[in-house]
Amino acid sequence: MSELLALLSAAITAAGALLILLSAVASLHPLVSGRFTDTALDAMRRRFAGGIIGALGLLTGATLLKTLLLESWSALGLFALIFTLRLLIKRSLGQALRPANPH
Repeated sequence: MSELLALLSAAITAAGALLILLSAVASLHPLVSGRFTDTALDAMRRRFAGGIIGALGLLTGATLLKTLLLESWSALGLFALIFTLRLLIKRSLGQALRPANPH
């Protein structure tokens, strides 16, 4: 059972890394196609940040699966630290992507 959880966690981690790579490549498309405007830069930033947010969700899920395999308090503490950092990054990116409220 632990081998299956480790394999599933590794597959989800790989999917998260692939999502980051694909969003980076997709976000560079306007730059490569010569559409280098403020609107294109904003779209690039939003596309890449959206990919990172999605990947962080996948990576957090993979890390949660790994908690079932933890055997020491130090490993659990390290997991809690990584989980908290990912959550903070995800929330700050999410806030950066929200449109500004003029009120």
